[in-house]
Amino acid sequence: MIRAAISRSPGEPARAVTLDEALAWLARAADFPDEVLWLDCAAPDQDEVRALESALGLHPLTVED
Repeated sequence: MIRAAISRSPGEPARAVTLDEALAWLARAADFPDEVLWLDCAAPDQDEVRALESALGLHPLTVED
């Protein structure tokens, strides 16, 4: 399970978002330089790992374990 939250500006409380919303935010993050995304990847399933691997451009060996 992956939990995610986005803070729109410094000092503003983060609001919980779905993984799909977090991935969409990653695709446009450069448009919002003051926003911050938090990801809590305590026990992601394989589909979540693949989604993060693709969105973050991680090498497959990095997420193998």
